[in-house]
Amino acid sequence: MAHTLEEWAKGFLKDLRRASKYNSNLKFVQVGFSSDVRLVGLRSDFSPVDLESITPVFRKSKSRLILLDYDGTLIGDSKT
Repeated sequence: MAHTLEEWAKGFLKDLRRASKYNSNLKFVQVGFSSDVRLVGLRSDFSPVDLESITPVFRKSKSRLILLDYDGTLIGDSKT
């Protein structure tokens, strides 16, 4: 069964509306330099790590473990 152009367009517009609604709650920041610049969307409750407070502790530690969560891999999305 093949999709018609109309079905594809309706699906595309539906996805676009959903993405637009989701992105309206994000704050976008520029990351990188020159031709390597990207926009990153951050949730309003995002708080950056205070590097001045963790750097000395990190350097003194004998063993380190850094866990990075991407898209709810470690902790589920609070909206679901």
